[in-house]
Amino acid sequence: MPLQDSEPSSVTPQSGTKRKRTLSESSHTGEPVRSPDYWFEDGNIVLQAENTQFRIHKGILARHSSVFKDMVGIPQPSTSEEDLVDGCPLVRLSDAAKDWTNVLSIIYDYNAAYKNQDRLSFPLVSSMLRLGKKYEFLGLHKLALERIKGDIPDNWSALAHLLKTGHSYAGYEIDLVNLLLETETRSMIPVACFICVKTLSTEELFTGTTRPKDGTVAKLSPEWIQTLVLAKEKMTIDMIKHKLNWATDQYDLDDDDFPAESCKKPKRCEPSRLIACQWATEIPLPLKYMFLPLDVFEPEHCCYACNRVIDAAHRSARKFFWEELPKYFGLPGWDRLVDD
Repeated sequence: MPLQDSEPSSVTPQSGTKRKRTLSESSHTGEPVRSPDYWFEDGNIVLQAENTQFRIHKGILARHSSVFKDMVGIPQPSTSEEDLVDGCPLVRLSDAAKDWTNVLSIIYDYNAAYKNQDRLSFPLVSSMLRLGKKYEFLGLHKLALERIKGDIPDNWSALAHLLKTGHSYAGYEIDLVNLLLETETRSMIPVACFICVKTLSTEELFTGTTRPKDGTVAKLSPEWIQTLVLAKEKMTIDMIKHKLNWATDQYDLDDDDFPAESCKKPKRCEPSRLIACQWATEIPLPLKYMFLPLDVFEPEHCCYACNRVIDAAHRSARKFFWEELPKYFGLPGWDRLVDD
């Protein structure tokens, strides 16, 4: 699904607090059209999103959505002809028509739209999460969260594995950040932002990226562009400080200087330090190394004692980066990032 450009997010990077969110009115003013897939002659309620009308069944809608269950259970006043379509009550919604098409594909055509062994597409997951939260489609919302969690790990070990294997929503990095901000899924925002700054260039953060399916452009809000660009710069600096402190002398070192005090083959180990120094001074380190070991040289290039120094630096840096990850994006610590 071509996602619309993000609405102003309700999570601000400086405080992680809520901000008032408004629903935009549909810009479509032409004659409504019937959904080719979800217009049932025996339907007893019509939903209109943008210019598309869906004639569906109150009972099925109420079965999946707590909001609609409450709505259809309340006695309704007399309805004017303007609020009826083919004798069915008309409910106008402020959502995207494509979101409702996607959600109804799960409700009505579950086997065709989704197979248990298949990964849900990002457009489908987006609709499920967005409408699932808004209208309390609890099952759809839960399923969407489970799918997204597969690509938004909640611990550094799983994130390191993801960085090795790649994530499933390539091309939708900006859309993923916008979706989590919009739905106030706070616990996943830091990792989604990290994937965004790791994957995209600074230019792409400013200009947006082209969606793989339809060629439209996904953009961050100006507020979040600034947040992610500054985070990317700070992360790059901190990478040198925390990942390469064993090799450089521009930062305070702990007792495990390099080469190690017990190094037996300094002539073999010293070149590794020089290579690392070159990385620190000449080549911006890819941000994946925040959670992955440096692969600029093989372990056999160093002795056992020096490899232990490098491994200790990696473990310490990995722990530091995970704990600090939300703060890079102006968010509170992990313990305060509770989903709304």
